[in-house]
Amino acid sequence: MKQPFCNAVAFRSVTIAVLTALSLTACGYGDRVDAADAAGPVQASANAGDTTADPNDAVSTDATPEVRSLEAAISGLHQPRPGLYTAGQPEDTAWRAAAEDGVTTVINLRPAAEMGERDEATEVAAAGMAYHRLPVAGASDISMANAIELRRLINEAPGPVLVHCASGNRVGALLALGELESGVDAEQAVAFGRSAGLASLEPRVREVIETTRAETCEADATC
Repeated sequence: MKQPFCNAVAFRSVTIAVLTALSLTACGYGDRVDAADAAGPVQASANAGDTTADPNDAVSTDATPEVRSLEAAISGLHQPRPGLYTAGQPEDTAWRAAAEDGVTTVINLRPAAEMGERDEATEVAAAGMAYHRLPVAGASDISMANAIELRRLINEAPGPVLVHCASGNRVGALLALGELESGVDAEQAVAFGRSAGLASLEPRVREVIETTRAETCEADATC
């Protein structure tokens, strides 16, 4: 006996729901809800790709725009081993980046005649690093004596060292000979020099290697 009454109530509820939905649509509320739902995923996607939304982000490109990474600051930079950087001539704006990267000492192989009016010693000191000059004018200065002196300066530095000339070629040449002097075989020494910038001076390096080997054999009858 209760079933007709239940059916009547259910029909009345459905009718009210349909009428309510039609009223909302007629007033424009239905379109507003759909538009908001459609915008939601788009907004979320935009936020997902936004890397500047958080003003408290620890990484900032605006705080110190003049400070660049060492690789960006010095063209043709090499790192033949940890703590040792080699390069051609850095710009005067590169020293701050070098200091920020932990470099403690700069060694310049260019003679004064090549530097023009630049006072590199003052530039480097202003950035808080030690400075040494070991003049290597050309192939005739690629010698075991200069290689040993460069090795000494590098070993005595309190931290990472940057050695440069005009292109890195002279640096690589002396470092190759320094490796040879430390006991590394000739081919490994030359390979190390290449990793530091050795290029056109490789024949001179091999010449010095052969001369050194001959002198050693002359002094040692076991060769």
